[in-house]
Amino acid sequence: MSELEPDILYRYMSCEGDKIKRLEQILQENVIYFPSPSLFNDPFDCAIGISLECSYEKKLQVLLNGMTQAVPELPVEEKLRRARKLIDVGALAKIDMNAITKEIMQFVGILSMSAIRDNLLMWSHYANKHQGVCVGFKVVPIDPFFGNCYPVIYREEYPETAISDSEIEITNTAFLTKSSDWAYEREYRIIENINGPGLYKFPSHLLSEIIIGCQAPIELREKVIGMARNHPTKPQVFQAEIAPREFRLLSKKLI
Repeated sequence: MSELEPDILYRYMSCEGDKIKRLEQILQENVIYFPSPSLFNDPFDCAIGISLECSYEKKLQVLLNGMTQAVPELPVEEKLRRARKLIDVGALAKIDMNAITKEIMQFVGILSMSAIRDNLLMWSHYANKHQGVCVGFKVVPIDPFFGNCYPVIYREEYPETAISDSEIEITNTAFLTKSSDWAYEREYRIIENINGPGLYKFPSHLLSEIIIGCQAPIELREKVIGMARNHPTKPQVFQAEIAPREFRLLSKKLI
């Protein structure tokens, strides 16, 4: 789809209450959680329906492809007969693609990250008002984990996708397209549509750095430093600080 540009991608995280467990899993077990899109804060995210509007020939091809996957042993002539009958009786028009899209979302896991680590809004929204952390991971294009991450496409107009589109086109539209209002996030995603939401192990050497929020409690700072020192790759730890007389954050290296 597209090659990655950043060398490091960042995951903003809240450490409030039980959410600290997600950070512990990253730093102690080298596993990271892929949530379902149903948990995202943008109701438009991954909720783009698939249109059934296309030519008769394309509808026929889509149905034939579906039957080939579902009943490969069925003779081609019979598949063709059934596909034509479904189109003739208007069966496709009765399908609620929006409902199907929502159902599919339950079985997809998406890890969202950012190319930047010092965005004030993201620290506020995703890291519990600067009280959490931001974890950086090295991006190696040939690595099978973060190398499978793709940039989100930001658009002014609402995108359209059709049932006749290719799998890549549907994926780009449904999972990688957001309103331009979110462009400041510079988001990248890993999409897991085979095993769905859950914990996934990543190569430990890809853990690069942890930035502690400028409002984070001392207890969290000490805990992060301890876990970083015990990690085999010894990731760098930074403390975010408010820049004097500027709307930006500074980073002070701790270890």
